[in-house]
Amino acid sequence: MNARSQRLVGVAGLVFVALVAASILVLPNGPDGHASAAKTVAFYSKHKSAAGVTAHLIVLAVVVGLFFFWFFRDYLVATTGAKPLATTAFAGAVVFAASGGVAAGSYYTLSDAIGHADASTIQVFNLMQFDFANGVGEAGIAVFLLASSYAIIRASGSLPHWVGWIGVVLGVASALVIGLGLPALGLWLIITCVTLIVRANGSTAAPEPQAL
Repeated sequence: MNARSQRLVGVAGLVFVALVAASILVLPNGPDGHASAAKTVAFYSKHKSAAGVTAHLIVLAVVVGLFFFWFFRDYLVATTGAKPLATTAFAGAVVFAASGGVAAGSYYTLSDAIGHADASTIQVFNLMQFDFANGVGEAGIAVFLLASSYAIIRASGSLPHWVGWIGVVLGVASALVIGLGLPALGLWLIITCVTLIVRANGSTAAPEPQAL
């Protein structure tokens, strides 16, 4: 993978993280899986438009993310030669993307159902977007982080090994602590993508003129 492609992969990863962060900021402090039906209805009645915007942002994040994760797989294959690990990492990303699709669909439904669906139905869809989507997403994130990081650690000449070790720690934590996966993934992608961009810029920097 040439420096320009590497830089584009890094930028795409940062755009993905920004979209995910925006989807969270648009609708913060939503009701969790233990919220009562009345509390859930009250929240989505007040934030109906925000739920729709969040759903759109998640869809955009899934689209950008799948392209990023596939080309990041190509980067890992090219720099580490660990095709099975890179493909396993992408499989984890697909599972994570599926959880995003569930969350987006649930938010679309919640924004549309307010006003003509009963409270128990609203509560069920809130459970879907909170518990089901989070559980599936955590599994995918853990697989992606562990497989990608191990590929980086076992290779030379790709990303620094410390990036891989950070990913291993975050991947294990994501598998053990529900709710930690998304911030762990965001942190690791920021570190990794900035490193990719810096390395790509360094490899294309013009050499300094030599003194005569």
